Amino acid sequence: MKKYYLLLGSNIGNSINVINKCIEEIENNVGVILNRSSFYISEPWGFSSNNMFYNIAIEIASLLKPEDLLEYIKNIELANGRIKNETQWSDRIIDIDILFIDNMIINTPNLTVPHKLLHKRMFVLKPLSQIAGELIHPIFNQNINSLLKECDDKSNVKKLITPNI
Repeated sequence: MKKYYLLLGSNIGNSINVINKCIEEIENNVGVILNRSSFYISEPWGFSSNNMFYNIAIEIASLLKPEDLLEYIKNIELANGRIKNETQWSDRIIDIDILFIDNMIINTPNLTVPHKLLHKRMFVLKPLSQIAGELIHPIFNQNINSLLKECDDKSNVKKLITPNI
């Protein structure tokens, strides 16, 4: 079994429902959910939009190989209305990113683990720190809590008190 850390995000439609549905599909098809953060709301990162993002980090255990897990995740995104946009960052119904796989480092054309921008994004670090603050980044050799303290991103990221909106 491998431990995977994923971030799910959405800023179109009923984001919390879409994210919860995707988490259910992950649990039914990919692996066991070991832990999940609260929902966080944040402004878009890397582009402008009037739509705020909802994000949640989850930890799963799975027997799947990394490439197979990536394929399942992409299929879950498509089944839930994800449309690949030509621009790198844009509004989206669902986005699921693989942040970590155990302490592995993977750099292939299809998959980069750890996620190459996670240390620069407050909307990733805050929910991840809630469930895995002591997890060590295998490239930077720092835990998530330390990366969060050092992050230059000044985006407003707030933990939702009640996840049901």
